[in-house]
Amino acid sequence: MSLQHLTFDKIEEASLQGLVQDGASESRVLEFKADLQLVTDEQKRESLSDITALANTDGGDLVLGMRGKKGAASELVGLRGFIADDQIGRIENLLRDSVQPRASGLQIKVVLLENGNLLGLKL
Repeated sequence: MSLQHLTFDKIEEASLQGLVQDGASESRVLEFKADLQLVTDEQKRESLSDITALANTDGGDLVLGMRGKKGAASELVGLRGFIADDQIGRIENLLRDSVQPRASGLQIKVVLLENGNLLGLKL
C-alpha cells in the first residue's frame, strides 16, 4: 500500500495508520522517517537527499513521524515539538537554497494526530 491513490487533501491519520496496519514497505515512492532534524549540515544533507530522491523519480511520499522496522511502517508517532510554520519554512528555505534546478510540485501537509503530535508529510 502507498498513499498514491489518495488526493493530497484526503490524507489523514486513518490513511497513515493504514500504512502501519498493512505493513507498507518503503519503496521508490514511499519513505518513512521517525523524526526531522535540520540542525547539522549532515542532517540537512540527509533530508535533502531523501526529498530530492523522490522528486527526481516519479515523485512519492516522505512520511515524517513514522517509525519503520526492516523497511516497513511500524508505528505512527508524529513529531513532538513540531512547530509547523517554522519547520515548513526551514524545509522550503533549505530546498530553495540548496537544490538546483528547483524541485517543483512539492507539497507539505501537516496532520494533527490523536496523540497531539504533528505529522509532517512531503509529497
